[in-house]
Amino acid sequence: MKHFILGAMFAVLAIITQPGEVAAKTQLTPAEVRAIFIGTPWKNNDGVFLFRDDGTYSYRRLNEVTERGTWEYQMLEDGTLTGGSTNYTFYRRNNGKFVYFHSRSRKHFPAIPNVPSFEKQ
Repeated sequence: MKHFILGAMFAVLAIITQPGEVAAKTQLTPAEVRAIFIGTPWKNNDGVFLFRDDGTYSYRRLNEVTERGTWEYQMLEDGTLTGGSTNYTFYRRNNGKFVYFHSRSRKHFPAIPNVPSFEKQ
């Protein structure tokens, strides 16, 4: 019985913690999202985002010169940025680094603010 309970606990933990998910994190407030991720380029492992003050955002894969496109976005009451095909919800880890939840892939990714330029890096 003891082994069954331990096995069940590990199974629940495996379901709750998805790959790439950070357990200890706090969702950013709308003011924090605005101050950190709006109007300044930020990147994940694959590309650079620029969410502009005018309600549009662009994405460019790293090492590419041209943007993939420009889309409209809105900020929800909880600070989540919602675009045409996905939502971006930002969190601060206990170590001070940022991650975001990408609703379409249902995964967390690093979010590195204040990259030097939106041009080719």
